[in-house]
Amino acid sequence: MPVIVTMGRDDGALAFLRFSVPLTPEAKVLEAYLVLERPAGISIDPTPVALHAARVVDPWDGRSISWARQPRIEEMSAPVTEVSPASGPLVRIDVRSLVERWRRRKGDDEGVAVVADGKSGSGMAFALAPWEQGRGPMLELYVR
Repeated sequence: MPVIVTMGRDDGALAFLRFSVPLTPEAKVLEAYLVLERPAGISIDPTPVALHAARVVDPWDGRSISWARQPRIEEMSAPVTEVSPASGPLVRIDVRSLVERWRRRKGDDEGVAVVADGKSGSGMAFALAPWEQGRGPMLELYVR
């Protein structure tokens, strides 16, 4: 079974991710997406869930993060991606504004938080790590 998080329930769950992105300061970020996989075989509510990315501003350790000990996030007016059960196994969330900050090497970015805007009874499951049948989260970058 993959490591999963369920997004979009009434519990306010967030997913925290970090990526190493070696971009030069002169690189032009045309597009950037966080790609999440929805594991097959996990039943979901038919209610769509709206997801967007936010900037993580506090240092954090994935081995000790909990509901009570989670880093602060900063909203960046990122585009929203609506995910329905029919959306398919891969979901792309626009993170261009975040990756653009990383390119400028601001030094105060601690990763990406995925925030669910909608609420459903059981939410929607997403894999947070690679597993036997999937790759887990990844960044899709288009740079010039």
